[in-house]
Amino acid sequence: MDVIKTLKPGQNGTQHLVERYGADLPYRDNPALGMRHPTVELIVPRKPLLKPSSPRPDTPAAPLHLRIHYREEELQQQIKQAGGHWQPTLKTWLLDKESVMRLGLEDRLELP
Repeated sequence: MDVIKTLKPGQNGTQHLVERYGADLPYRDNPALGMRHPTVELIVPRKPLLKPSSPRPDTPAAPLHLRIHYREEELQQQIKQAGGHWQPTLKTWLLDKESVMRLGLEDRLELP
């Protein structure tokens, strides 16, 4: 079945459905039966959204962005050995917080 139209609350033919469901009502045609069916959206039990800024408890923290000059090849090698990698779109190096602290690179942190 395909959605053929969506009626807004208050349009003709929606009053009794709006009173019951209070939502936009799409219709689906069933050519095999020659019938048109109004459909409603059901809302099931809700869960709160996680804030995008707070990492999930079961995931590691997001890597930190470091600004390293392209001529600092030795420092780049240290970052690679610590598990860091180059982010070409932002032109920064990504490395986990623990490694940043261990290498003493706090002064190189950049905001993405």
